[in-house]
Amino acid sequence: MEEERTECIKCGECCRKASPTLHLSDVRMIESGLMPLKDLYTIRIGEPVYDNLNGRIGPSPTEMIKIRERPGDEGCVFLHFDDKVATCLIYEERPCQCRAMKCWDDSEFKEIYAQPRASRWDMVRDEKTLLLMDEHESRCGYEMVKELLRAIGEKGESAVQNLLELIRFDYHIRPFTNQRLGVPFAEMEFYFGRPLSDTIEAFGLQLTRRMDGSFFLTTLKQG
Repeated sequence: MEEERTECIKCGECCRKASPTLHLSDVRMIESGLMPLKDLYTIRIGEPVYDNLNGRIGPSPTEMIKIRERPGDEGCVFLHFDDKVATCLIYEERPCQCRAMKCWDDSEFKEIYAQPRASRWDMVRDEKTLLLMDEHESRCGYEMVKELLRAIGEKGESAVQNLLELIRFDYHIRPFTNQRLGVPFAEMEFYFGRPLSDTIEAFGLQLTRRMDGSFFLTTLKQG
């Protein structure tokens, strides 16, 4: 009979399943430079997302700042294996969700999970960057995306063109921010979230870019 676990054995299983979301108490890690913005990305309000705790996909009710996953899997980017032993590259300064995670007892994690999450506006101080973030959110928020998707049945091509205009704005604000403010491309998914050109697939549509740089939308093929 397997013994009941009461302490971490460094198997890395919890870190392999998903990366953590940051809470307000984690903001200090960003402000001190312990966690680079290139290792974070934003899930915006209304964006379809998988809820690990409840086991289902749905629109995010709040903004979430997540640590990136490792390329090719769902594990945290700070997970490292040395001779099959899992280690955390930021263990001493790990986020509060990680500190609360105990695979044998999820009560503390659930308590932390219910606490207020951090948002970009808790971390960004530069006024010019904040103005661009505000403009992007007002024009490209997921409520606007859903409104245009609902309008396609009634308004047809005009609604499609409005949706494409929104996607184009989301696409072009990233190089604009790099050129004007010097923000590295690696940090764009923190400042503006994941590109709509990618996340639009969650709504059953696929974006294609033509050779001339223009975009068009098609229905995503099932299977």
